[in-house]
Amino acid sequence: MSLRTILVDDEAPARAELRYLLERFPSVSVVGEAGSAGEAEALLATQPCDALFLDIQMPGLGGLDWAALLGRRRRQPRLVFVTAFDEYALEAFGLRAVDYLLKPVEPARLADTVDRLMEQVAAQQLRALPGQEGERLLPLPLEALAYLEARGDEVQARLVDGRRVRVREPLHRLERLLPGDRFCRCHRAFIVNLRQVDELVPLFHGTYRLRLRAPAGAEVPVSRNGARRLRQAFGWPP
Repeated sequence: MSLRTILVDDEAPARAELRYLLERFPSVSVVGEAGSAGEAEALLATQPCDALFLDIQMPGLGGLDWAALLGRRRRQPRLVFVTAFDEYALEAFGLRAVDYLLKPVEPARLADTVDRLMEQVAAQQLRALPGQEGERLLPLPLEALAYLEARGDEVQARLVDGRRVRVREPLHRLERLLPGDRFCRCHRAFIVNLRQVDELVPLFHGTYRLRLRAPAGAEVPVSRNGARRLRQAFGWPP
């Protein structure tokens, strides 16, 4: 299981130091950085994450104010505040922050935070999708999935045995719930099981087509944004 994180701090050296510390944990993936709440908002629109490491005092909208706005969403990333000031801790925990770290961040203290985040993510992630065939409800184990496809208002799961089963969740929610080290949204209409990817075929303008191991002959489109997410998921350089 991978913990997907985004770092939000207006000081680039502070982000670089925190990235260095976080990337020492094999279970942590830093999927993006932002220098302001506005940049982070735009990043979250295209890059889902499990946790935000968030500074408090930033130009424009501060970390606490932005976190309060995030709290109005149906689902938000977990919050870890990272700041040089200790007087905002009570307000931060009032926003349901997982932790409150003081700069400079101590590695041992950060390890406790990562452990806590991992426990919360593991407790929430799906083990099987809620499939439906007629009136029958079917638990679909994650290892049985080849890809998920949005077709209009419906999401279908294509299984490795070739079957198609309707899934009773929208694609954007599935993207957040599925483990990021095993599944990737490679297109606005597709989430693919990374363990079934056999080949990436380049097309044009930075797009690709994925050929899967199973079911036989299955292919999935990859958009330019999806190609960037795939590179991150596989740990390839940009």
